[in-house]
Amino acid sequence: MRINYYQPPDNAAELAGCPQDEEGGYSVSGVKALIKKYGGTGYSMHCDLDGSVQDYSEITAKGNNAVRMSRCKAANYSS
Repeated sequence: MRINYYQPPDNAAELAGCPQDEEGGYSVSGVKALIKKYGGTGYSMHCDLDGSVQDYSEITAKGNNAVRMSRCKAANYSS
């Protein structure tokens, strides 16, 4: 499972319409759009089925943000 987060820039209070909270649940394309429009950063939190955090990955405004599942321990069910 992957949850995507957007963190607004320090001057977010000055930017009209910029989300102020750090609530998760954005799509990757939504986070990219917010970064392009307002700045700030984004990241994905990769969780195991039991909810424990396995890995974090940064979301960038350009390029492919896909993460290979073999990197994530959650995909290694056979071991």
